[in-house]
Amino acid sequence: MYCFTVKVADLVIKIETKYGYTEKLFADYICDSVSEDIYVPFSEEGLALECKNDLNAPEWYHESLYVYRVICEKILDYNAMLLHSSAVCLDGEAYLFTAPSGTGKSTHTRLWREFFGDRVFMINDDKPIIRYRNGRFYAYGTPYDGQHHISRNTHAPIKGICIIARGEKNNIKRVSADESVAMLMNQTLLPRDPEKMDTLLNLLDTLLSSVPIYRLECNISEEAVTVAYENMKN
Repeated sequence: MYCFTVKVADLVIKIETKYGYTEKLFADYICDSVSEDIYVPFSEEGLALECKNDLNAPEWYHESLYVYRVICEKILDYNAMLLHSSAVCLDGEAYLFTAPSGTGKSTHTRLWREFFGDRVFMINDDKPIIRYRNGRFYAYGTPYDGQHHISRNTHAPIKGICIIARGEKNNIKRVSADESVAMLMNQTLLPRDPEKMDTLLNLLDTLLSSVPIYRLECNISEEAVTVAYENMKN
């Protein structure tokens, strides 16, 4: 049995696992705290349920997914949630791009890195945590960072969230809470517990009332970057 403590989204999390893979995954987040905010115990039942999603993947991989699922449910108590997105930091502020898998989130943020150079870096390319603290939302890195494994153990205040769709021309517009809530719910982890679902809905309501949400139709071009940035930065 492996037992280790990490710090993610400014929360201290104690984790117990059967395999060593998850501890290696969290290598950049290991901390020495003697007390924890969240405890994730090993669970044979939880691991078995996760394995049912893909019988071909090894148990150690499924265990890492189970651990993150538990973390993402428990962080709701600390005004934090998973948002499936690609989060880039430019000039000290985070810009998040979300969409169904395969739409082009990572491609778009790669264009940002190519265009802005040293001014920009990736916080997380797939599964950042966003947390509401002191009246503002922040994007935090996690080790669950997609197929390209691009992330950093850091955080930044969120400037805006953009829902991406493919298009021949580049066009961006601000969207309302009613227009964006369904997409954002599809891009987070919905808890099984009804009380935690209420917590998630309240957090989403706060997010939609305090962070600008946009819809970007774009192609793979430098213009797509400038159209998104010039509108979102203001």
